[in-house]
Amino acid sequence: MAALASLSRLKALGLSGTRIEGQLSRKIWARAFRTWRVSTWPTPTLLVIQLPAGQLSPKLKALNLENCPLIVDASTVHLARLTSLQGLVLRKTGFEKQSITGAGLARLTPLSQLQHLNLSATRVNDTTIAPLTKLTNLRSLDLGLTGLGNAGMAQLAKLPRLESLTVIYQVGFGGTNVTADGLHPLAGHKTLANPDLTGTKIGDADLPKFKAVAGLKQLTISGTAVTAAGAKQLATQLPGCRIIR
Repeated sequence: MAALASLSRLKALGLSGTRIEGQLSRKIWARAFRTWRVSTWPTPTLLVIQLPAGQLSPKLKALNLENCPLIVDASTVHLARLTSLQGLVLRKTGFEKQSITGAGLARLTPLSQLQHLNLSATRVNDTTIAPLTKLTNLRSLDLGLTGLGNAGMAQLAKLPRLESLTVIYQVGFGGTNVTADGLHPLAGHKTLANPDLTGTKIGDADLPKFKAVAGLKQLTISGTAVTAAGAKQLATQLPGCRIIR
């Protein structure tokens, strides 16, 4: 593995789901951090962060830590120093009751350039979601399989550049408590184009509530109680919007 440090042109390294901490020399990875420049978001890119803060690359732009069990709330202290990050994946980090919570989320507010954030399958919820509103450059946000509900949706409406929002519920794994009522705070949002409501508790009776978000480009309602006839009605109700059922 020592040879990795000499790969000065390396742009992406996929090590998702590994227990990389302790397996490689910190000296090697410190050198790698100073050399590599990652700018191919959303290409999965994982670079170890268990290094002294001064050795982290301030120019790192994308970081994928999906399924890494050692990334917990305490790890976000180091993440907050990566102020050039534009994309960050923290999906399913930690292990069950050690996954990231609102405490870790609150430490990410210095990442003002962040445009893409995946917090799927973490423990954030309505009461801890407010710090996200400080990340005003966010364009895509994945909060699927979290404790998000309609109250949290009202907070997300404050993100002025948000385009893509994922709030899925999955049988057997749980997920958000978002319903069609959660769309109301997003009425008139200027940039929201692609919400993914997979598995949420919506049905044909909720279709009139989608008038609040008439400017959508794509709407995913897979796994919901919306029928084929309801999907056709939505397509008429939301002209120019692709309905995925």
